[in-house]
Amino acid sequence: MVLEEIEDHVARLVPELSDEPLYVPVTTLPDSFEIGDVFRAEKGQGSKICLKRDLKENEATRSKRKRLLSKSQNEKGENAD
Repeated sequence: MVLEEIEDHVARLVPELSDEPLYVPVTTLPDSFEIGDVFRAEKGQGSKICLKRDLKENEATRSKRKRLLSKSQNEKGENAD
């Protein structure tokens, strides 16, 4: 789920597989967060939902590596001509 907006101590999270946003109290979020952070929900005790920070940084790093690798391969292909 992506943290899309915070208004009046309520966070709006948009799930990947649904058009319906999920509204949760800001207190259920981890200590530090910002708009655009990606979270995953885990069932806690009872029916409580616990939000855990997803591996956003790892995904960003992996995407950056992939772009750089693609760019370097393209440059090698151009230099071969």
